[in-house]
Amino acid sequence: MNIRTGVFSIRREADRDADRITLSGEMDLACLSRFEAAVADACRVAPGNVVLDLSALTFLDLAGLRAIYQARDRIIASDQGFLFIPGPRHVQRLFGFADATGKLPFAHAGDLLVSGGEPLA
Repeated sequence: MNIRTGVFSIRREADRDADRITLSGEMDLACLSRFEAAVADACRVAPGNVVLDLSALTFLDLAGLRAIYQARDRIIASDQGFLFIPGPRHVQRLFGFADATGKLPFAHAGDLLVSGGEPLA
């Protein structure tokens, strides 16, 4: 499933281990309802794990940051394992300003997931 709005896109891919949501382009307030719908759908049908890949984001505002926190909470509430793949440096800087880097399970694309979002190297 691909959803496009301007330069922002959401791509979902599922395999037997995880449902991966890849965000690309500029994530701002105008994109949030589409992002929230993708997360809700992944929580409903994912095989136990959800990966949120931020590596292709070019922009993230505070509304997008808040939506990512809410996605984490929704994934936890659905008893899914979860993992966040970090964005580019300028996107990750926002997480640093918000003191969020230690509060979200950021890892690399090859990491394995366990329940609760703790990556296994």
